[in-house]
Amino acid sequence: MKDEVAIPEGEIRGTDWYRRAEERPNSVVLGCYDTSRTRVVQTSQQNRQMVLVTAMATDTATDRTGAVETETAM
Repeated sequence: MKDEVAIPEGEIRGTDWYRRAEERPNSVVLGCYDTSRTRVVQTSQQNRQMVLVTAMATDTATDRTGAVETETAM
């Protein structure tokens, strides 16, 4: 994402799509935010847009170090 995310980390970790990603390692899960209801980025943004989110929890096949919990892209 080109701007800094305004949603607190704990709130992101509590979403359904994030939990689904953790339950199914190495599967891509799709989620979304409606900018008329949620401020997604720190800088100015337009209302009434949908921000798609993809998330993938890793396992030892994709992260041998075990340092990455979930990779998320908005």
